[in-house]
Amino acid sequence: MDRFLEDGKTLKQVLGDLMKKSHLDEKLLRIEINDRWEELAGSLVARHTLELLIFKRKLTIHLDSAPLKQEVNYRKKALLDKINKGLGRIVISDIVIK
Repeated sequence: MDRFLEDGKTLKQVLGDLMKKSHLDEKLLRIEINDRWEELAGSLVARHTLELLIFKRKLTIHLDSAPLKQEVNYRKKALLDKINKGLGRIVISDIVIK
């Protein structure tokens, strides 16, 4: 049974609010995506990825290969679905390829 604080929120809700206010949720998400990038995007994309940035549910991927940028851009929707499915929740709403 959940324990409620005086304002009716559970401790889990209070911690979730704290993480959102301090942007820790985005930082932890960035770490999780970086750690699992090869699994989520594939080995070819992972080898050519220079940097991953996440800001306001938008994932920016910096790649070092122009042809690969175009290929990833064509498959952006599939990659977005694979990332969200792989993480078990919808955390990314858009992908930008640079």
